[in-house]
Amino acid sequence: MDYRAELGAVLDLDGEREVVNDLVRRCTGGEHAAWSALFTRFQARLKTRVRVFLRGQGGDSSLVDEIAAQVWLVLLQRDARLLRQYQPDRSFLAFLASIARYETLVRFRSERRRRGRENGERRASINGGVILPEYSRVELEEFLASLTPRERDYLERELISAAAHGNGGAQPGEDLSLTRANHWQLRHRIRRKLRQYLEW
Repeated sequence: MDYRAELGAVLDLDGEREVVNDLVRRCTGGEHAAWSALFTRFQARLKTRVRVFLRGQGGDSSLVDEIAAQVWLVLLQRDARLLRQYQPDRSFLAFLASIARYETLVRFRSERRRRGRENGERRASINGGVILPEYSRVELEEFLASLTPRERDYLERELISAAAHGNGGAQPGEDLSLTRANHWQLRHRIRRKLRQYLEW
């Protein structure tokens, strides 16, 4: 038998994808056995990816387990809403890894916030007064950096200006020639990004 044929028989990528797609379909249909099968098939590989993401970050095995568990929890939430976004022609492991990477970043971002709050509270106690902690400025800078130029322009010209001048500020879409739909979409995207930096 040709070695390439043997390799193909071992990997059987098309067969693997068919099995996975069937499991995903059954999971979104609420079949508990399918969830168990999907977990068994991918949990070890998912944890391997998480270890790679944590390399050099000081994460131990318990943190690997926590992040991997969070990935499955996110997939289960809201009637498997996120799982329904999986594209059948994509690697399911890559799909899981993208969620794990995000959860890892969220975990370390939350840890930075916690340390920033503790440092800020310590400095306020030492100085005997209320101060603006360093983490507040850092989070604001991170939030602004996450905005696209169009979103940042909208934030500065439409939202901040309107808030500063009361009803005398720019009307929705006035300066940027936005439709109501564009106006709503920009606000929605900005709020969604801001919410990530206020989760503490």
